[in-house]
Amino acid sequence: MARIAERIALIERELTSGGNASVTKNLALKLQSEGRAVAVLCTGGPAEEELKDRGIETIIYPSGPGSWLFWRREPVVARLKEFEPDLLHAQTHSLARFARKLAVALNTPYLLTVNRHFAKNAELPMNRRLLSGLIAVSETLREALVNGLKVPKDRVHLIPSGVEMATFKKIQRRYDEVVTASEKSLGEPEDHAEKPGQLNGHLPVIGMIAPMEKEGGHGIFMRAAQIVRQSAPNVQFLLAGKGPELTRFRRTARQLGLAQHLTFVDYVENRVQLLSAMDVFAMPAVEEEHSVTILEAMAAGRPVVASGVGGIYSIVRDRKTGLIVPRQDANALAQALLELLKHPDLAKELAQNALEMVEVEYSQANQFQQIFQAYDAAIER
Repeated sequence: MARIAERIALIERELTSGGNASVTKNLALKLQSEGRAVAVLCTGGPAEEELKDRGIETIIYPSGPGSWLFWRREPVVARLKEFEPDLLHAQTHSLARFARKLAVALNTPYLLTVNRHFAKNAELPMNRRLLSGLIAVSETLREALVNGLKVPKDRVHLIPSGVEMATFKKIQRRYDEVVTASEKSLGEPEDHAEKPGQLNGHLPVIGMIAPMEKEGGHGIFMRAAQIVRQSAPNVQFLLAGKGPELTRFRRTARQLGLAQHLTFVDYVENRVQLLSAMDVFAMPAVEEEHSVTILEAMAAGRPVVASGVGGIYSIVRDRKTGLIVPRQDANALAQALLELLKHPDLAKELAQNALEMVEVEYSQANQFQQIFQAYDAAIER
């Protein structure tokens, strides 16, 4: 009889309410509802209290857990031993080193989700005796793991990220009946037409949500905003994220003359609130894979413009579910954004197609079912 992984410890950084951390929170709740015991290791965050209120054990570790003081003085390992997990699951490969140390300390098998591009072996430390498998969120990442790091193919699970559609339902824009220009001329009253520079009946906001890091594409976004304003001066822009480059990005915005037109928001925990303020979502990523944030924007019914890198191609299908632009090309990004502003029917069509795609292909329920199968396979090894 096949064994079932009954006690799972999930390892995450901050438990925010959006992006990858929201997947971790919902995964913990789903494990609980399936009758499996679950503990969540994290650095804190707004979703921690919700999990505790639901009876899920949370174990807080300090940021920067690599120091010898952590392993000598922090009670994390002792608490994990008391929990007696069958399996550890690190939710992002930036935690690979931490997960490896925990697995060795507990002599427990572990899984590692790889959700971003990595360039060299040193960036993905593994204990091949205890590592039961890796979850790749895109085909390009699976190929990199198999061909680049020589991980056996049967140890790599391709499980794309998913979205909980109900979370975004209250701000969802649906365009099931897209009105074309020809249909407008045949009968729609003139005062119902979009005015120049408007989208959804008001001056638009173009937004981006991403950590304020050096390779996040924020500079491309701001240079594109400067170009867009030359043709659409009333457009507003929103950059949301936390990170070490925030001060530098604010300075860049002032230098580009965007101080009165670009809003920085470092409170990113409420993705629903952020996306509700946006009319178009941009992701000019330099290196990105299967972005949960893009899926969230699509689930909210916002048209997406993104760089053609990594696994983004699998979800942003050019001129079907969004617009794809070349990597690190501010002018191309600006022209794509202007195209959506000038042609609101196209924006609505792309948004509706993307919303329907996410509903059918990227449900969180399907994602979690595949993860549970990976758990059970992991402890059988």
